Amino acid sequence: MHINFAMWRKASWELIKMDDKKEWDALDVVSKWLIATRSAVTAVTVYSCIIAGALAWRDGYFHCSRGSS
Repeated sequence: MHINFAMWRKASWELIKMDDKKEWDALDVVSKWLIATRSAVTAVTVYSCIIAGALAWRDGYFHCSRGSS
C-alpha cells in the first residue's frame, strides 16, 4: 500500500463513490478516512461557518468584554 496524495486531494474536494472492493482495499488509510468521513462536505461546512462569522463580525455581534469593575 502506498501513499496516494492525488486521492487525498480528490477526496478532499469531491465525493468519491467506490464500486469495487478491490479498489477500496488498495487505498491507504488516510484516503479511506477522507472518503468515509465525506471530507468534501466538511469543507463546504467550514466555508459557510467562515462566511457566517465574517458577517456576524461585520454587524458587531462579536465583542470583547474585559471584566466588569
